[in-house]
Amino acid sequence: TLVNVTGGGMAPSLVGDLLRIECPSCEHVLRIGVLDEEFAGRESLSVSYRCPLCGEEGQREAKEDELWAGSSLLVLRLARTPARWECWEHEREGAVFVKRVVGLPGERLEVLNGDLFVNGAIARKPNELLEASWLPVYDASKPGPGPWQPLGGAGWQLDEPSQLRADAGAPWLELTRPVTSAHGYDRLRAEAAPVAVADLRVSARVSAAAVGSVSLAVVEDARVLAASFPVGEGALVLSVDGAEVARAEAPPLALGKSYALSLEVADDRARVSIDGARVLEFADDAAPRAWCRRGSVRLHASAGEVVFSGVLVERDGIHYQPRAGAAHDPAAAPLDVPAEQSKQNDAPAFE
Repeated sequence: TLVNVTGGGMAPSLVGDLLRIECPSCEHVLRIGVLDEEFAGRESLSVSYRCPLCGEEGQREAKEDELWAGSSLLVLRLARTPARWECWEHEREGAVFVKRVVGLPGERLEVLNGDLFVNGAIARKPNELLEASWLPVYDASKPGPGPWQPLGGAGWQLDEPSQLRADAGAPWLELTRPVTSAHGYDRLRAEAAPVAVADLRVSARVSAAAVGSVSLAVVEDARVLAASFPVGEGALVLSVDGAEVARAEAPPLALGKSYALSLEVADDRARVSIDGARVLEFADDAAPRAWCRRGSVRLHASAGEVVFSGVLVERDGIHYQPRAGAAHDPAAAPLDVPAEQSKQNDAPAFE
């Protein structure tokens, strides 16, 4: 059976019908969730938007023929219990829903700082689901000024956002724009107020002309998790607030050569990649459980003449958050999934 997704409860990995609106400031194409019935009896619909890359806010009139079709799923009706993270089609009160399974019979679910915990242990998303869920929040390839701020002192050349240059002795450089859970489908879910997000991925193409190190960091409130890549000599080191927590014996970066570097922090796990190959993975069991107030990223270079090109910052798009008035909300209180259900459709659901 072919089922069309409606609404945005599982955006960005699965989406309903949408409008594509290009931001006039940075040219980023926004996907704005719209329901068919919103056009009932109207020639056009007034749509408000806020670009997640540059913060531009606007409003424009959209016509029904501008709608793009959302996701479609081929549903296989199998006589088995669905596995966690699989999509599940079910009926409730005469309506058909498509939801992603997160809890199984007999489990206790809890959402802490946007992450799902099952029976007290974090439930990490599968690699393919996480990869499909990253949403850009800053892209140096887009036009417009870069929202970067040195943390004391000089040494950065920020005139050209697509190429950030650091001299020897330059301080840490931080992204100043707030990162939140807001996205284009929130206009359909007004009960879910945006919260700060610190599950982030920062990547850039980096070259250095002197021996030392270059670093990428993800910041959660006052906590700094940093990956330091050696240039010329040394080992790759992962640290939390300056204290080493892991290292990898990856070859040091060669002088004058450009590398694609990446640090991602999601589901209480840090991953470091060089030229697309993962070189370090660390389970961050000491990660904060309280809801964060601020998430950001930082760049640093102890070596001189370092160029960070094409910096891209993304956030985890599957970030559970409290919802006002929700009947079943493990972000507000632990939720017990019944061990036995009289009907398939008795399972509690949340978005």
